[in-house]
Amino acid sequence: MRIINQREAKELLGMPEALDIVERAYEAYSRGRAKVPLRCNMELDQPEKYAMFMPGFVPDLGALGVKVVSVFPENGTRGLPNTLGVILLLNPVTGMPAGLIDGTYITELRTGAGTGVATRYLARADASVLALIGTGGMAAKQLEAVCAVRPVTDVLVYNRTRTKAESFIDQVQEEFGLPLVYHLVDSAEMAVRAADIVVASTTSVEPVVRFDWLKPGAHVNAVGAFHKGMQEIDEDTVVNARYRVVDGIDAAAVSGDIANPLERGRIGRDALLEIGALVANKDAITRSNRDITLYKSVGLSVLDMAVANEVLVKAECLGVGDVCNSL
Repeated sequence: MRIINQREAKELLGMPEALDIVERAYEAYSRGRAKVPLRCNMELDQPEKYAMFMPGFVPDLGALGVKVVSVFPENGTRGLPNTLGVILLLNPVTGMPAGLIDGTYITELRTGAGTGVATRYLARADASVLALIGTGGMAAKQLEAVCAVRPVTDVLVYNRTRTKAESFIDQVQEEFGLPLVYHLVDSAEMAVRAADIVVASTTSVEPVVRFDWLKPGAHVNAVGAFHKGMQEIDEDTVVNARYRVVDGIDAAAVSGDIANPLERGRIGRDALLEIGALVANKDAITRSNRDITLYKSVGLSVLDMAVANEVLVKAECLGVGDVCNSL
């Protein structure tokens, strides 16, 4: 079994390749060529503290394994990421443990790549102003992915804690070096009203994106809320979006963003389109420049397995990581 740490994973795989891998994994999932049991979300002894277990199998990509993720919101005070994870890969022929890979970077990378794929298919081709709501661990890769598929020039950044937003801007300016103009704004509303593309990456229990704030033609990516008690986007956004695209219908239906309007009967499950189905049939939608579009993701384990497996393949070719010869 090969053990690969976060630094090694970052050196082995970046966003351009991840976008292509995630697109293939989405299509395999929507074609029924992947196995993804619903993940187990276990709430721990304090509110908003979770452990999550996500198995997945993508035969077409030779990826089999499970991801374990923890969400500990107070980790920021310890100098640690709020979200941590590890991925165990198995050999799909023998079942032998093949790789143990840091899951924090893989989660950030595949979540960003998922947003990038959705933005590639749903946002206006000329979309240039991005609103980032929330500057936690997922935000940097969200920014990188959107910039990889659209000609972004301006980024409006909002976080409840202003100093964290300031630190985030300093971080991404140094890390990416992209020719972007950053605007630190005082409310989510200010950011959303000016944006062509919106990314909400929070664990908010109340909407930080409202339909009344959206410009005609805006595209919304909601990637933070992962259970019914969280809701980043208001129901009117879901109801009035021209297209409501999700990573997986069953998976997305557990988040407040989708679960609440479903339960109220404001939308039906047939109003949801999986991104993999759109990848498989690029003519499935016809978008005008005034249509509001929505992508809702809670994360599919097939993405983790596919991206982590690519890291493992590269590591084996290059001799990267530590090899453990015993179980």
